[in-house]
This record gives sequence, structure tokens and C-alpha cells, in this order.
Amino acid sequence: MSIYLRCMRKSVAHNTIWLTGSLVAQKVLSFVYFAIIARQLGVEETGLYVFALAFTALFGIFADFGLTPVVIREVAKERDHSQFSPSVKTRLIVSLRLKALFIVISAVAAVGFAKLLGYEERTIMIVLATSGVMMLDAIHVFAYGILRGVQNLRYEAIGMFGGQLLVVLLGGYVLFNTQSIFLLVGALAVGSLFNVINGVYHVWRAGIKIPFSYKISFGDIKGLLLMAWPFAAAGILARGYAQIDVILLSKMTGLTAVGLYAVPSKIVFAFQFIPIALAAALYPAMSRAFVASREKLSRIVQISMSYLMFLAIPLIVILLTMSPVIIKYVFGDAYLSSVILLQILSISMLFGFIDFPIGSLLNAVHKQHLQTMSMFITLVTNLGLNLLLIPRYGALGATIAAVVGQTVLFSTGLYFARNVIHWDVSVLLSRAVRMLASGGAVAALALALLPRLTSFLEYLSQSGQTLYLFAVLLGSLAGLGIVYIILIFVLRAITIAEVKTFISTYIKRNV
Repeated sequence: MSIYLRCMRKSVAHNTIWLTGSLVAQKVLSFVYFAIIARQLGVEETGLYVFALAFTALFGIFADFGLTPVVIREVAKERDHSQFSPSVKTRLIVSLRLKALFIVISAVAAVGFAKLLGYEERTIMIVLATSGVMMLDAIHVFAYGILRGVQNLRYEAIGMFGGQLLVVLLGGYVLFNTQSIFLLVGALAVGSLFNVINGVYHVWRAGIKIPFSYKISFGDIKGLLLMAWPFAAAGILARGYAQIDVILLSKMTGLTAVGLYAVPSKIVFAFQFIPIALAAALYPAMSRAFVASREKLSRIVQISMSYLMFLAIPLIVILLTMSPVIIKYVFGDAYLSSVILLQILSISMLFGFIDFPIGSLLNAVHKQHLQTMSMFITLVTNLGLNLLLIPRYGALGATIAAVVGQTVLFSTGLYFARNVIHWDVSVLLSRAVRMLASGGAVAALALALLPRLTSFLEYLSQSGQTLYLFAVLLGSLAGLGIVYIILIFVLRAITIAEVKTFISTYIKRNV
């Protein structure tokens, strides 16, 4: 193996470690911060805050329009990043100018559509404020895209964690003093501005120069937009699927329903970093195996699905059985109506987790269009169900639509991938049965312990021992997880030898 390839593989490993570590820390901070927001603001104000962010996030995808993935790909092609080739330099300039135009258009469109849809004046003003945050986010995403192209994710990882920490500190001060949503959005803006400064500074430090006075033609613009379009389409579908339920809830049932729905959504989404990190780690191995050996590719996909199933099942069991105490003591009594929503939504985690290897597989074998088609089918299904169920069932209808949508996404992806590799269905089913048996035993244990745990937590709550309360709650959840792991090894759903092999593959990026 050449020195260049060894350095490249080492760089990929270091980048993944940095980004995964940052993502985990950021998710923890974000979850704690949201729990504080929910408790301090109350259901309706939390719904307003969540809606404004979701609404502008929907328009945020148009601010990028697939340009950042193109920039990453084009910059990554260059060996000398201090002196780009004319074609790459042209694409960078065109991307930068189009990005500036799209950012302004997206922000104006977000506020305009909020007015067009008849939202209250205060809601529109908050959307205006969050549009400013969206503009800053679009800038730092572009800067970090350039750094990703030169395979340096360290500064992005530091920036994202640092920005989130700033948001938590400033937002926490606001929540415990004024509880102003406008100031909370201001805290978000400070975090985003920190990332803009961090990203732009390190692009400059990397010696990457983008000349602003550079002539471009209409053909350059057209060519770049054609390159960006597939990424834009995938981004629009993914963002639409992620945000459309909140927007429909806000119009059809009101902001209180959004607040109740936001809590279980946040809890379930908080664990998304697990399949995301695993998929990112195994994607290079999948790409190499596609060229070298279909048998190895099949093994990677099915092992990764097994491990994600192994991780998803205890989370589902814990959320199904322990959601009453999680909601009550983490978010407060005002959100007790969210318990049933969390229990239903947790079911989607199984398909949500094991769908990631399928998406990575389709991308690795150059069938991205099938993944986009799968997302389109899911979006249409989810939109139709939301329109049908929300008017009758409110947040419960949106929850059911989300579970069905995730099931459709997995099912269509599996259908498209059915002939790409050989599927050893018997092995997957055997593992699944043993994992479900382990999960069932843990569920029975959790239900048996729940009454006593609830009584003890209530005693701690009444006596003001908050830190002890959270320690007991976290310890109980961790204990259930440990019991599950023991049962997994006892039933040989996964063996220790398989775990060692998997960890070795994950770290070394080798197959």
C-alpha cells in the first residue's frame, strides 16, 4: 500500500473519530438543552419554538440546493488545495455566488410563506429571526464542506460542539431569567455565528483562496446546477419528510400539539447518531467490497443490520416500558400526554436503524437514484397520512404517520436492494428472534419494577433531591441495558468473537 493511501486511510479514521465524538457530545448537550426548554417554556411556547425552527429548516435546504456536496466532491479531487485547477476554481466561485443568492431568496421565501399561510404576527416575527439563523447555518455548512473536501473534519467537529455549548450556556441563562423565545433564537444565532467564523477562518488557514473577481458564464452556472440537482432533490425529499409533520400540525391543530409531538420526536431523534456514525464508518468498506467481493459486501451489510438491531431493540423496550417516568421527570407533568406518542414512535426506531445500511449499500453500488425514489415514495405516503390523520387525531395521527413512513422507507429500500447482494434471511431471522426474546425478558423485568421505581422517584421529587432522582433514573435504565446485553450473549444472538471482529473492522476500515 502506498504512503498516500496509508495516510488517506489514517485521515479517514481520524476524521470519523472526531466527527463521531463531536456528534455524540452535541447530541447530549442538545437533548439536555431541549429538556430545559420544554420544562421552562411550557407546551405551547415550546411548540412555537420548534415550529419556527422546522419551518425555516424546510427552506434551508433551498439555501444550499445541493451545492455543498458538489463542492466537497470537487475539492476532494484536487491534490494541491492551495492552487485549484481552473475547472474546480470556477465551480467554487459559481457555488459561492449561487449560495449567496439562494440564502437570501430562502430567507425571504420563509417569511413570505409564513405570512401567506396566515400565521400570527408574533409567529411570523420568530420565523424572521430563525431565518437569520438559517442564513448563518448555510454559510458555515458551505465552509465546512470545503474543509471536508480537503479531508479535515477536526475543525468542524470542534466548531459544532463549541457552537452547541455556546447555545446551551446563553440559552440556559435566558430560560432561567426571561424565557424569551426571541432571545433563545438569539442564542442560536450566536452559536451559528461562531461556526461561521470558525469555518471561514480555517478555510483561510488551509491556504484555500477563492477569488471573488472571476468571470463566469451562463454555461458554468447551468453545468453546476445540473451537477447539484440530484443532491438537491435528495435533500429536499429528506428535509420535507423530516419537517412536514410539524408544519401540518401547526396549521391543523395548533402549537400545543406541536409541543406535545416535539418531545417524543426529540427523544427518538437523539439516538440517530448511532446508525449515522456506523453507516459513515462502514461506507468506505462497502465501496471497496463492491469492487473486490460481493460476498464481503453482503457480509458487511447484514452484520451492520444485526448490530443496529441489537442496539435498537433495548432502546425500544426501554422507551415502551419506561416512558411514563422519562416524560414525567425529565420533561414535566405538562407533557404526560406525550407518553403514548413516545411509545408508538419508539417502534419506528427498529426500521429507522436498520434502514441506514441499506441506504449506504445503494449509494456504494452507485444506485443513488433508487434511494432517492425510496425517499420520494416515503414522503408522498407520509404527507398523505398526515393530511388524513392529523385533522382527526392531532399529534397521535402525526405519530402514526411517522411510524408508517419509516416502515415504508425501509421496505422500499429493501425491495430495491433485494438483488444487489445475497441475503441470508435465515441468519438474520435467527438473530432477530433471539434479540426480541432478550428484549421481551427485559420488558417484563421493567414492567415489574416500574411501580416501585415510580414511587421512589416521586419520593425523591417531593423531597427536592433532583440530582439523586436523575441518577436513580439513569441507573435504572442502564441496568436494564446491562441485563439485555447479558441475555444477548447467553442466547448467542451475538458472540464475543463477532464483537471483536466487528470492532476491528470498524477501527481499521478494512474488510
